[in-house]
Amino acid sequence: MIECNLARTSRRGARGAGSIARAAACVTLVLAPFLSVATASAQQPDSPNTKLPSTLRYGSGYLDVPAATVLPHLTFTGTYSAFRAGLRRVGADGGEPLRSNEWMSDGSLALGLFDRAEAGLTFQSFGGDGGKLIGGFGQLALLRPGERGLGFAVGGRYVSSPSFDDAPGSQPTRLGFADPRFRREEGGPAAGLSTSFTPYGIATVLIPGGELPLVPPYDLSLSLGYGGGLFSGGTELDHYAGSSSGGWIGGAAAHVELGENLLLNLIGDYNGFDLNTGVQLDFGGLRAGVFILGTNYGEDLSAYRSRKVGFVASVAACPAGSRSGSFLDRVRCWPSLIDERADADTVRLPAPPPDTVIVVREVAPAPPPGRSEELCLSTGQSVPVRITADGDILVGPDFVSIGALRSTLVFAGSYAEGREWYRSGAVIDFDEAEYRMEDGPRTMSCGEIMRVGEFQGIPLFAGIDDFPPFVVLYVPVRPGEWQTYVRRPGGSASNR
Repeated sequence: MIECNLARTSRRGARGAGSIARAAACVTLVLAPFLSVATASAQQPDSPNTKLPSTLRYGSGYLDVPAATVLPHLTFTGTYSAFRAGLRRVGADGGEPLRSNEWMSDGSLALGLFDRAEAGLTFQSFGGDGGKLIGGFGQLALLRPGERGLGFAVGGRYVSSPSFDDAPGSQPTRLGFADPRFRREEGGPAAGLSTSFTPYGIATVLIPGGELPLVPPYDLSLSLGYGGGLFSGGTELDHYAGSSSGGWIGGAAAHVELGENLLLNLIGDYNGFDLNTGVQLDFGGLRAGVFILGTNYGEDLSAYRSRKVGFVASVAACPAGSRSGSFLDRVRCWPSLIDERADADTVRLPAPPPDTVIVVREVAPAPPPGRSEELCLSTGQSVPVRITADGDILVGPDFVSIGALRSTLVFAGSYAEGREWYRSGAVIDFDEAEYRMEDGPRTMSCGEIMRVGEFQGIPLFAGIDDFPPFVVLYVPVRPGEWQTYVRRPGGSASNR
């Protein structure tokens, strides 16, 4: 049995190793029912579109720990959180408590930039002593997570220092409220205390969920990182830190799809001091949840070393997304570990007849003459096929002709072939500009393109290294074939 009550460790020596190992084990326990069935094999076709939760006061992430992902370009989010804590507010001289059992509130605003960065403002200690604490945060995704992939990001958080006349040198705390006891003291145990700036690096990996009867589609995300500032400062003060990892942080979440546009996040993280757990429910761009801070504490030792219950609410607006006018289309844009998922009907071959003879020893058929290629689907995923010398396309381990399976084979995604606007050569209105068809269909590799939007239900793609405003768009005509559309100089949908 793992005891989720982090014991106090020595101030010197191997303080961090034991604490972070036990904290990681406790975070894993929170998600044990999901981790027990997770696999690292091919992802099930009906997995959810994994969206990261919202931190309480610093934009995207878990509860207090970031993840290696950022908001989509020009996506804007606002978050409000509050928790109840017995603060036992005292002056710098350690006198009698002034208040207790207060609701502490925090807020944040965040903006995504170029699908690579996220920046925002944080507002803490609403209505508390020491003034309102205001700061900023930013994160750069050096390696973006993807399906079965690993992501890495670096970032920083800055919070202004509280203002107390009798406690100069006060620093911001990990719980977001001002505390005159948390300060630098000449010759004291916290002489070098500095938590206003918190740099960090974080790695995140996605673990595709398994397929179980009566269990909704789900994915898992795990993060591990290291930071300074609020993630490591204050270990010298007994009322502030019972134990510390020395800057190591971690987070985990199970992302469960309960229905269309309805996602449940089960969250656990460790910020170097506290083991926090929570639940957040997404509906489109609206998010609400509850959380418990400090679940690793068994008794109420101080405001920091105690369990605290609170709630969080957040909303996301996506002005660069769909222009259909639908509210849900505009807000359905939380930061995602996977850009696009395959539909549930991805390349299904017919089942064998009931009287199929079972062969004890099977020998794989030799591939017929031809070349191996991959068809890039409109979902952004590739399907391996073999093309014969006469142009026939073969699929599956038995190299069955697509022509023989035409009535039963369905490729994932939506395509322009057969749409009236495509047959007539109509222009595409996207991002307040007009795009016209140029040349004929061509083949594209999924590694060359990225999805940037949609037009009348058909996804639109651009070059993987392109930035808006895009000069060229690519429209999936049929599996493996793409039509080029070029931005008309000076053309604007709003000027027609």
